[in-house]
Amino acid sequence: MPAGPNPPGGPPSSSGKPGGKRPAIGLQIKLPCTSMADVKSRYGAELRQARFFIRTRSLRPADTLVRLEAQLSGGAVAFRAAAVVARAVEPILGGPEPGMALQLVAVDEAGRDLIASLGGQPPPPLKADPVRPAPPSPPPRPSIMSMPGIKPPPPPDTPKETTTAPPPPSSQAPAAEKPSPVQDTGPAQHNGKASGFFGWLKRLFGGSPPPPV
Repeated sequence: MPAGPNPPGGPPSSSGKPGGKRPAIGLQIKLPCTSMADVKSRYGAELRQARFFIRTRSLRPADTLVRLEAQLSGGAVAFRAAAVVARAVEPILGGPEPGMALQLVAVDEAGRDLIASLGGQPPPPLKADPVRPAPPSPPPRPSIMSMPGIKPPPPPDTPKETTTAPPPPSSQAPAAEKPSPVQDTGPAQHNGKASGFFGWLKRLFGGSPPPPV
């Protein structure tokens, strides 16, 4: 059974038939030009008519949308444009150089100024690509200590300084050293001397010695 037309609101067909979605590509080419003056001299006749021919063997079918960026030989951007493939030139032995003829449908400000300076009618301005918002940052992961049943580790032990307090003063004064007893040998020696003296008198006088004083 042949396939019928797409239902209303359905996805567009990509078969290239009328009403289908046209293919689109992005091209970045480097021109053999060192300045915008070289671009005018080399491509002025085409750009005046809002056309641009790309020499390539990678051909695309007609009506292909092309997002074009043309750069100078030094890498600076000459202009940007949105274009459509108007025709493709197949490689033929002895024929013209193969490539694609583009019809410019929108050009950036630099390209519009370039076409206007060549005496042409610039296409509508090129819409800037929409700025995509940055993806939201992932939420922070919860700490493992916040989970139920998990206790934080105890803080590390901090060495404490130890000080030795002086001993308390004694309530009792130390006992005074007692003097050692002194033996009194005086009387005995005195008596001995006295008895010797009186004995000498006794022997001298032949009598009894007088009583000791």
